[in-house]
Amino acid sequence: MRLIDADDYCKECGCSPPYGNNGECVNCIICDCPTIEAEPVRHGRWEKVGKIGCEFRCTNCQLEISMNGSARRPEEVGWNYCKGCGAKMDGAP
Repeated sequence: MRLIDADDYCKECGCSPPYGNNGECVNCIICDCPTIEAEPVRHGRWEKVGKIGCEFRCTNCQLEISMNGSARRPEEVGWNYCKGCGAKMDGAP
């Protein structure tokens, strides 16, 4: 999915919904489309906590998870997003 700023886009043709220019302008069609509420993507990483090495903490929300004694990291078993805050675990600070 790709999000755009429809307000800025529609300013270029000077139209206002519903469909200026008799619906012939692509910009006017975009102006009348439904919108969604988008949130910026949060980034984080799993950092080890404790001495055992099987517990990790999200650097974004501080959620702690246990890998139940496994030596594997959370992203190695498919935890690419934090289940607490939704941060994308791509290693960004």
